[in-house]
Amino acid sequence: MRSTELAEYGLRSWVTFNQAGEKALLAALPTRPGVYVMRCRRDYQRAVGSSDVLYVGSATNAQGLKTRLRQSFHPRPTQRTNKRIMALVADCTD
Repeated sequence: MRSTELAEYGLRSWVTFNQAGEKALLAALPTRPGVYVMRCRRDYQRAVGSSDVLYVGSATNAQGLKTRLRQSFHPRPTQRTNKRIMALVADCTD
């Protein structure tokens, strides 16, 4: 799936996700459950094909999106997926 196809599901706006914009992004997020998508403007090679979507996640707990994405910015030693995503977007401006 590509990010352009996600508009059919109600996802229409994108915000930069990188270390430099962490505080601004977290301040703008709601503290309620939701779904988030991390993408890159360039295609990312997958096992089968390619896509600009790096990761699709959800926050189902009471603290919601803000807490979940804060964990993405500061992964713990056992959070391999968060470490992988941060390595992919470490210095991205998109």
